[in-house]
Amino acid sequence: EAILVAADGTVTEGTSSSLCIVRGATVSAHPNGTAILPGITRDIVFGLAADLGIATREQRFGRDALLGADEVFLCGTGAEVTAVATIDGETIGDGAPGPVTQRLLAAYHAAIDAGAEP
Repeated sequence: EAILVAADGTVTEGTSSSLCIVRGATVSAHPNGTAILPGITRDIVFGLAADLGIATREQRFGRDALLGADEVFLCGTGAEVTAVATIDGETIGDGAPGPVTQRLLAAYHAAIDAGAEP
C-alpha cells in the first residue's frame, strides 16, 4: 500500500485504505474533508475505539509523526485493521502489531463474528 502525502508534507491516507497512527493510547487520522476519501471502516474502527475507551482524534500530521508513531495501521474494506511494520525501510515501534491495533482488530472481528455490522 502506498501512503499519500500532500504537497505541503501532510500525510493523508493510503491508496485504498485509511491510515491511522497511534501515539500513547490515542489513535489519530487525517481529518475527514476534501483532502481524503471518507472511510466507512475508519468510522467503524473509531466507534469501536470509543467502546473500548481508546481516545481518537482527527489531526494533520507529517512524515516525522508517522515514522515516530508507536503504532501505524491501515483500515478499510479489504485491509480491515492491518498493522504496518515498516515504512520506507523504517521500523514502526518494535516492528510488531501494537496493543492498540491488536485490540481494535479483535473488536472488529468480534463484531463481524457476532453477525452485527461492526
